Amino acid sequence: MPVPGPNGGNLGNEANGADYRADSNSNNFSNRDTSENQNSKYVDNNNNVEGEDSVDGDYSATIPADSLYTIYFDFDRYNIRNDMKPYIKADAEYIKQQDIKAVVLQGNTDEFGTDEYNFALGQKRAVSVRDALVLQGLPRNMFSTVSFGASKPVCKEKSPECHAKNRRTDIVEK
Repeated sequence: MPVPGPNGGNLGNEANGADYRADSNSNNFSNRDTSENQNSKYVDNNNNVEGEDSVDGDYSATIPADSLYTIYFDFDRYNIRNDMKPYIKADAEYIKQQDIKAVVLQGNTDEFGTDEYNFALGQKRAVSVRDALVLQGLPRNMFSTVSFGASKPVCKEKSPECHAKNRRTDIVEK
């Protein structure tokens, strides 16, 4: 039975407006079929999407480094979105300016999926943020990661906007 997605689609068939297909011969998710869908994207076994964001990239946009920002994620994803990279940079600058010594990265998910899956996804989100902050020059050993899965939502309404608020990693001074 398919898991429902946030926009009425199914987790396995629609995410972020793109079709994702499983290639049963190679265990890869792929859009490599005969359809003309321009929103399709190739997904490999490591959850990397062809043409999608990663930890690397442009962190040059300026966001005030006056607090720690929450990092948000797309549905069923743990890669750092391009629009979140300036916030990663601001978080790193804030941690350096405030001379913060220890940080907990708390990965969270929306309610879709099993508890086991969501705890694993939340952990991947926390690790992804840690890796991005390390690329900004912070020492890896200052971070601890934890996943709350879907157990600590900041919004409990049943709407796409609310679900999006729960797909996050909170950055907390220890």
